[in-house]
Amino acid sequence: MNAAPVLTVVIPTRNRSEFAGRAVESALAEAAAVGATVLVSDNSTDAGERRLLYERCRRLGTARLRYVTPPEPLAMSPHWEWALGAALDGSDATHVLYLTDRMIFRPGELARVAEAVAVEPDRVLSYNNDLVDDARRPIVVQLEAWSGRVVRVDTSRLLDLAARSIFSRALPRMLNSVAPRSVLDELRVQFGSVFESISPDYAFAFRCLAAEREVLFYDAPVVIAYGLDRSNGTSVTRGVETSDTLDFLADLGDVEPNYAAPVPGFRLGANGMIHEYCVARDLVDGSRFPPVRRGRYLARMARDAKLVEDPVRRRQVDDLLRASGWSGWRRGAWSAVAALEILAYYRDAHAILRRVVARLGETPAGRRMLARSRRLSIGRPPTFDDVDSALAFAAARRGPRLAKSPRL
Repeated sequence: MNAAPVLTVVIPTRNRSEFAGRAVESALAEAAAVGATVLVSDNSTDAGERRLLYERCRRLGTARLRYVTPPEPLAMSPHWEWALGAALDGSDATHVLYLTDRMIFRPGELARVAEAVAVEPDRVLSYNNDLVDDARRPIVVQLEAWSGRVVRVDTSRLLDLAARSIFSRALPRMLNSVAPRSVLDELRVQFGSVFESISPDYAFAFRCLAAEREVLFYDAPVVIAYGLDRSNGTSVTRGVETSDTLDFLADLGDVEPNYAAPVPGFRLGANGMIHEYCVARDLVDGSRFPPVRRGRYLARMARDAKLVEDPVRRRQVDDLLRASGWSGWRRGAWSAVAALEILAYYRDAHAILRRVVARLGETPAGRRMLARSRRLSIGRPPTFDDVDSALAFAAARRGPRLAKSPRL
């Protein structure tokens, strides 16, 4: 029988003491059941934010919690790398998982993750998440369908999907996964670092896929994400410049975001993912990395462009799409191909039907579809006026359970 894994939960944070405090309390509530430790790495540049978080951690007063700060404020990727060293050096931890300061654990799920890790302790294990979309009002809770099964995933499958600009829920981004110390050591040797790039989560993902032939996927939401108006990725997707985004870009200095992507000029979330795919491919023998499929890539950029809220930036993206060849018959053909691929990727119709219902809104057809779909749990997601109520609902409820293994 395999020994129980020794888990360390790393919470990297910067100028978000309220969010980080909630993440810390959630992690500690789960840590005791599995003998895990929690490390908070405070990279704040605001002295007041740092003081608030330090005091909150001090009041919790438990040996399971460590509060550390880097010698000086770091950019995101170097900070994640520094925090990993702080978590592993002099520690008996066998496995590490990251919890962003905008996430909390679902009750009881860390124990289930630890059980799955104990069965195959040498494998990276990824998992899903639920979402509290608080970037709009009313706040919307999106609960994912789940089967509770642990499935084996060939990393070549995940690389092939990424080359077609489809990013699987099983893609191990460290914020949704548990990594063995042995794999982290292997990545350091092979790549010189685990996270060093522009987007540390996707840098880890594609380095992991380059090094590993298989990963495990626990098909259940383990964490609940929220705080989207403080998310760099969501801000880029919406085309909105927040203080967090400007801070992130300032730390890049002269480095061009997405410089390795086929068209670096797309300032869209998916282009950052493709950038990290290309960076990892160029760091190794890229034979396992299929070439980025340009038609599908442009189709994804066109789809993400519809999410850009700033009209000026939206026009810039549309102009760049046309300049990149996204026009005429190519646009129609590749849009159809991309739509069919996405439909084929989904394991069931729940997610698609939810989106259809949301688009139809209050139209008569939409109301009829909503009435017919209530028994299938695919109607409108629940809404709330405040984050605390939304998080409490998400923690107490689950999405529809599926009888079959997921299609990945």
